Amino acid sequence: MGTLESIPLEGEDVLQGFDCGNASVNALVAESFYPHLLKQSRTYQVKLQNQTVGFYSLSVRGVSLLNSDAPVAEFYFKEPSFGAICLDYLAVDARIHGRGIGSAILHSVITQARELAKDWPIRLFVLDALREKVSWYRERGFDALIRADLDKKTETVGMYLDLSSKEELDALGAYTDDYFS
Repeated sequence: MGTLESIPLEGEDVLQGFDCGNASVNALVAESFYPHLLKQSRTYQVKLQNQTVGFYSLSVRGVSLLNSDAPVAEFYFKEPSFGAICLDYLAVDARIHGRGIGSAILHSVITQARELAKDWPIRLFVLDALREKVSWYRERGFDALIRADLDKKTETVGMYLDLSSKEELDALGAYTDDYFS
C-alpha cells in the first residue's frame, strides 16, 4: 500500500470537494478548519504517495460512565465525567474504500493515543460510530458505552477503546480487590 502520512491541517482549501461517500461525514470534514484553528480539535490530512486519501479529527471530550453498562464503568461510580480522546471522524476517499486505508489510519491513531495515555490522565478513546460502521469498530477492539444502544435504531453508537495497559489493569484490579474486600 505504501506509507501513509498524517499532516496537521494547514488550510481550508484541502477540505473542499472531498467525498467519503457519507454526506454527514463529508459535512464534518468540510467544517473542520475553524475548530482546528480554535484548538477545539486537531484535524489531519492523510496522504498516500502525495495524494489526499482521507482526513481524521481528534478532540478531548468529557465522558460520563454513570449510565454505562460497559465493563470499564464499574470503576467510575463516583466520577461524574472525565476526559477522553475522541475520534470526531475518520473519513477515507470513497474511490478507495476497501483497501485498508481506514484500518491503517485507525491503527496509527490508536498507537498515538496509547502513547499519550502513558503520561496523561487519559484512559479511554471514544467515538460515535455510524450505525453501519459499528461492526467494523468492534472488530478493531471497540465496545459500546451503553450496550443497549447496539439494538436501538439510532444513527450513531457511542463506543470506546480502553487505552490502559495490561499492567495498569492488573494493578487496578489488585487495588480494588484489596479495597473492597
